[in-house]
Amino acid sequence: MVWAINDLKKPGAYGLLSNQTSPAARIAPKPVVPVAVDTKNQAPFNIDTVEGYLNNLLSKDNPYIKTARANAAEESNQRGLLNTSIAAGAGEKAAIESALPIAAQNASTANTFKQNEQAFNYNAALQNASTANTFRQNEQTYGYNAALQNASAADTLALQNANAADILRQNEQTYGYNAALQNANAADILRQNEQEYNYNLALQNANAADILRQNEQTYGYNTALQNASAADTLRQNEQAYNYNAALQNANAADTLAQNEQEYNYNIALQNANAADTLALQNANAADILAQNEQAFNYDTQIQSQLFEYNEALSQMDIDADLRTSTSESLRLLAQQNMTERTNILTSSELDEETKTIMLDELNDYTMQNMALTAGLAGYDVSMFDESAGDNAPMLDESAGDNAPMLDESAGDNAPMLDESAGDNAPLYYDVYGIPIYYKSTGHEALFA
Repeated sequence: MVWAINDLKKPGAYGLLSNQTSPAARIAPKPVVPVAVDTKNQAPFNIDTVEGYLNNLLSKDNPYIKTARANAAEESNQRGLLNTSIAAGAGEKAAIESALPIAAQNASTANTFKQNEQAFNYNAALQNASTANTFRQNEQTYGYNAALQNASAADTLALQNANAADILRQNEQTYGYNAALQNANAADILRQNEQEYNYNLALQNANAADILRQNEQTYGYNTALQNASAADTLRQNEQAYNYNAALQNANAADTLAQNEQEYNYNIALQNANAADTLALQNANAADILAQNEQAFNYDTQIQSQLFEYNEALSQMDIDADLRTSTSESLRLLAQQNMTERTNILTSSELDEETKTIMLDELNDYTMQNMALTAGLAGYDVSMFDESAGDNAPMLDESAGDNAPMLDESAGDNAPMLDESAGDNAPLYYDVYGIPIYYKSTGHEALFA
């Protein structure tokens, strides 16, 4: 007997439940009362401010703030502003600028932590309420589904038994048909595969023969082409070698001729330069010898005059301190003369004629200052050398050896000078009170 879908819908057909109410209609679930979220025990959210953290950092004398203030103080010290209100303001500004990012980060971190903590607590309460509601719903659903499954089990079993017989017969018919169809398809596929295999084998054999012939032709062609190319390359290499050999021989001859000309020219040029250099060295040697003789004569004259003054000072009846200071001033003048003379002779910026003129002026300058220094101590050349004549210094002979040289009313450092002297007035006084006279020569810079 074949079952139809419409047969299963008839009232009372074969004892099925189609004429009764469904299990879902017979079993009604009870409503679920949800659990509320507990928000009474949530902690209040207090916001931490950047200002609070900044004041806390600035009040603590930590190394980070110390370093910022020290750097600001060092910068103010380099500008000369240490211990000023600007330096203090710069230090506080540096401390605030250094602490502000830390305070902002701390406040942000604290507020984020509190927000996360409060959100966690709220979500936990929400999850607990949701879990409780889900549990109640699942419990009620489980009871409802169990009753529904029990009610439907009898109906389902009867329907399955009826369908099982129909399905079995249909499967038997389908199996027989599919087996016959598969056998027929298998035979067709086997014949097609044999034909395709034979065709591909014949095609491959034909292609292999064509490829072999093509390879033999290509090999013969390439061999002939390589032989021809090798012969051409050999001829080209021989021609290039012969050409390069001839070119190198020609270049070698030209280079040899050029080297000989350049060598002869350099020899002639060196000989000419040697002659010019020798003549120049002889001329410079003569000038240097003349300057050295001139310097030696000046040095002998200065040392002789210094010896004469020191001998005279040792015989004069003057104060011991005056004798010592005068002798030291004379020695310093002689030493300065020697130093300036060396500067003139070794200068690379002066020509020989200028050096000679400056040596004459330096010697006159030193001799004049030495005569004036000895004269201020009471030296009179006529007392020791009657032949001095017009070269004797002009002193007040009526004053005697004990005549004062300074104006006592002006103090110990006031020189006794005649302001009407004009150009003969001393330029300055040294550490011993000795006047230094200066003669304008046009080369004052070397005597400064």
